[in-house]
Amino acid sequence: MQNNAGEDEVVQQDEQVVQSWLKIKRSAPSYTQGPKGKPLHMSKEQHMEPAKEVIKGPEELAKGEEKWMSEGGWFDAFPGEQYRQNTIDGVAAFDQIIRECEEKGWRRWADNGPHGFHPADWFAGNHPVGGTQDGKAAHHWTRISDWSGAIQLFPAPVEDHEQTHVGRVYQGGVSNYYMVEALQAIALRPKLAKSLFIRCDCQRGIYVVRTYVNGVWNFVVVDDFIPVDPRGKPLTCFSEYFPFAVWATILEKAQAKLHFSYENLNGGYTEDTFADITGGAAGRFLVGAVDSSRLFLYMQALQGECLWMARVREKACEAHGVALARHTPYCVHRVVDWEGRGFVQLMCGAALPQDGALNMSIPHGLWARFPERTAQGFIWLGFEDFHMYFHTCIEGRLINSDPRNTAAPLIPRRLPDMVPPWVPKRGIYEELAAFRDGEDENGREVPEKVFRPGRSPACFVRVMEAPCEVTVVFSQGNKRMDVGRKGEVRWAPMAAVRLNCFQRKPGSDEAYQFVCASNWLPRRDASVSVKCAQTGILFVHCQIGDGPVQTISRAIFRAYGTGKIGMTAAEIGEVPGDVPPEPEPAVIPWSLYSADKISAPVEWDEQEGVGRPTL
Repeated sequence: MQNNAGEDEVVQQDEQVVQSWLKIKRSAPSYTQGPKGKPLHMSKEQHMEPAKEVIKGPEELAKGEEKWMSEGGWFDAFPGEQYRQNTIDGVAAFDQIIRECEEKGWRRWADNGPHGFHPADWFAGNHPVGGTQDGKAAHHWTRISDWSGAIQLFPAPVEDHEQTHVGRVYQGGVSNYYMVEALQAIALRPKLAKSLFIRCDCQRGIYVVRTYVNGVWNFVVVDDFIPVDPRGKPLTCFSEYFPFAVWATILEKAQAKLHFSYENLNGGYTEDTFADITGGAAGRFLVGAVDSSRLFLYMQALQGECLWMARVREKACEAHGVALARHTPYCVHRVVDWEGRGFVQLMCGAALPQDGALNMSIPHGLWARFPERTAQGFIWLGFEDFHMYFHTCIEGRLINSDPRNTAAPLIPRRLPDMVPPWVPKRGIYEELAAFRDGEDENGREVPEKVFRPGRSPACFVRVMEAPCEVTVVFSQGNKRMDVGRKGEVRWAPMAAVRLNCFQRKPGSDEAYQFVCASNWLPRRDASVSVKCAQTGILFVHCQIGDGPVQTISRAIFRAYGTGKIGMTAAEIGEVPGDVPPEPEPAVIPWSLYSADKISAPVEWDEQEGVGRPTL
């Protein structure tokens, strides 16, 4: 096995996990697996098969009593140790492939098994169909390892300081700018990016990639065959150090295999793919809807556990003659108070970084204090300029990642003692409940059981320790995978869901106070985050808006707390009555997603996340 640059600490952590947990031999029947060796492609529910375990309701949690929560089709999924088990299963699959290569004398491995990913899989259904990329296909496929004998997963760190990023990511021939945007943000956390790979051997072309599917940690194994155009340029996304650093290309291929074709990655929301890659939560807010000073303090405080992807306000740039790159990721790296003024450092994903000549007022000492340089894609802006010339911020919260991997040099950690959710009784508390009764055994919707307007899902979250920060995520089933399995491709809207978070008024069983809401977009996930100053009960209700899609047949609630929490599904369709807030509320919003105060769902835009593909 080849250990790549900067990856020794991640491999060492994996070895400790394997030595302490690998007590039972487990077979690996498929190279694309879920927990306990189940092949992902063989399960229609994508492993949304939680056991019908005991779950506690909000009152039972207080009394220590238990009850079966099978009413309405919700079951506690017990996330437990699945991250560790996923690591063990991924290592076992990697070792099996290595043994197979040695036994058969293969110098390099090819993903040609029953669930392999073949060159024809550029198109959904293995062939061009109507509505594809104008009938265009890859000219041919080639191995990355044929390009160079010095391939590494990540670029080697500079010797004189700790690695602070792993380079820019460029979009290829797939219309998946949304994914490139998420990968560019992840590139700013090198340890996080490295933790997404369970094992790899660059010379043999074997990569075991960690991914998060429908509330479950899984892994996908891919080889290093990629599609190229007639000039030999990759049609996949690629790192600026390609072919000597291949991490971005391999992560994209893992998502393509998971969704059955590259073509099925066309169009999407950055928030959803961020969750698929990191297991975190995400949302967006309008920069102009938040006061500049408040936004600065918010981003400065949360930069240790959040990543932000900013999109340019084109009209303001045109009006003032400011040249910032369009269709190019701008990702926030640092938010700094320097000599009484606020500044933000961004990584520009363009080959030639564009700062709109706004860096003329940046103090020289600020450049000297931090190691990143313009030649590497970094620019500095005054925070007032950032507030004026950027329109939307997409926020990714790394709530499901090891804080040791999300830390970055010279960025303060607000919660230094936190450990990941999969460490029992010590880390971030995690609760998960799944619903799948809206479909029959053939995958068809059951009209009387699906969620719809007037019959919306909800959950209670009991906060048992304070102060506590709570994040709740609602996810619909991954329909992109469903259509991919059928050999189809469809970038289509999903039911537009807004989460409304209420706090139960102290001393009352029926009075609730509205706290905050999520975005209201026709995408798969929605999330809210709140900060609780005292113990109590939260009620999170899903509001399904009018639109082309109004039904949900499979769903997941995830809840995370920095203190002890419990979660249970509520009676379907239940909506609390809102009462005026207290002068000093015990629960406050801990995100800016509802800052724009919209009253109707955002319409679906088929160009969302497309970008400018090279094909």
